[in-house]
Amino acid sequence: MAKTKLTVNILSIRSLEQLKDSLESYVDSLDDRAMAFVRDLTDCGITVARTLTEDASHQMGRYIVFEQKFETIKDGAKGILIAKGETLVSQWFRMGNNGKPQEVTGSINALLATEFGTAAYALPPYQGTNSKYGHSNETEWYFARDEKDGKLINWQHATAIRPTRPLHNAFIAMEQEIENAARRNF
Repeated sequence: MAKTKLTVNILSIRSLEQLKDSLESYVDSLDDRAMAFVRDLTDCGITVARTLTEDASHQMGRYIVFEQKFETIKDGAKGILIAKGETLVSQWFRMGNNGKPQEVTGSINALLATEFGTAAYALPPYQGTNSKYGHSNETEWYFARDEKDGKLINWQHATAIRPTRPLHNAFIAMEQEIENAARRNF
């Protein structure tokens, strides 16, 4: 970590008073420096997480929001990186056990999908995430958007979501940035 230099040119009462003033000024700035340090780390984390959600398949990044919260604590500052994923609801049709089309409704959280993946791409222990309709080991499939006269129509192609691990990678980036952020702020 970088050191702050305080120099005393001539050992005198005046130079010692200047040194004392410099030390007090530095101590007075520590709360602000700690907050800036924490802000630098959460900014780094959000930058990494945003990039990975924007690069995620299925354009899931547009349904994910990142925020920061800060507070001063007894011995410094605390920062929290918050990620919120919208829950998306879909409706489609499949052939029921009675041989008639039935409407199915399912949901997926955008943040969880980008962090852990879905179907065959889901990471353990989440293998099969969002696959309770029979696609847990598949990377792609088709589903019907409508039914007409007892037949499934308007077929759409679907694919599993590969995890980009935005929060996991944000944590790693923040951890790797600690020394640089400390140098900048202290």
